[in-house]
Amino acid sequence: MMTKQLDATEYTDEALASDAILMKVTPRLAAEWLQYNPGNRRLSQRHVQTIAAAITAGEWKVNGDTIKLSIAGELLDGQHRCQAVITTGIAITSYVVRLAHDDRETRATLDSNKHRNLADTLHIEGYTSTIGLSATLTTICAWQQKRMFSRDWMRPSHAEMLALADKYKAVLPDYQHRAQRLRKVTGCPDGLGCALLIILSEVDPTMAELFFENLIDGSNLRTGDPVLLLRNFLLERRSRQHIEHDRIGAYFIGAWNAVRSGRTLARLAYQPSRMKMPEPI
Repeated sequence: MMTKQLDATEYTDEALASDAILMKVTPRLAAEWLQYNPGNRRLSQRHVQTIAAAITAGEWKVNGDTIKLSIAGELLDGQHRCQAVITTGIAITSYVVRLAHDDRETRATLDSNKHRNLADTLHIEGYTSTIGLSATLTTICAWQQKRMFSRDWMRPSHAEMLALADKYKAVLPDYQHRAQRLRKVTGCPDGLGCALLIILSEVDPTMAELFFENLIDGSNLRTGDPVLLLRNFLLERRSRQHIEHDRIGAYFIGAWNAVRSGRTLARLAYQPSRMKMPEPI
């Protein structure tokens, strides 16, 4: 199959019928294609925002993915990329192909292959324990957006996630190991534990490591000690089927704040409908 690059002004039905084209997709062209977009999956505004953020940040790369058109000129695959181009007003370069066979069987195969997720990308870059690390980075990104454990946050691109992983690369092996030890003792998920350790270490790394060691070890903890309350909560949680991660995070930070201020506690409290996620001090 031939490949050549065209500008939007050179776009013709004849060219697309015979070639895979690397071309500039302008807002005008994206809008034209979106007018002929029948039977496509529902548009995800969150996905559009993610792509738009990557385009605006200059992180859009030509990676071989294609925008696919039918023989009749209908947009079959690429609606989110087209909408992101319109949203940003910035043209992108992308491969564009017209499917030689436009039938029900062909359309059914679109998007059916497994997409590369963040854990896959991290593994390729040489990171280990990537499923847990993916959860760690996701939690930290949501925290940075003040949307920790919320559904209404903008998921960063893989490039942004890799940059975040690189930022903590020096401490990740140690922090992941501590989080794994905590899971073995209390059942706290690896990814969440590692994220919370990183978040607390931004305030005081030495105290954050001591906080985790006391939580793991559990010895010499007296009644009223916030760490003991948190540890007992996590141990009791293991017998339950599910407790929301936001409650675990709130209890972690609440216990941390009490330790930092030298206070004892009778109980840990968090009501999502009435209380905001606490900030570590």
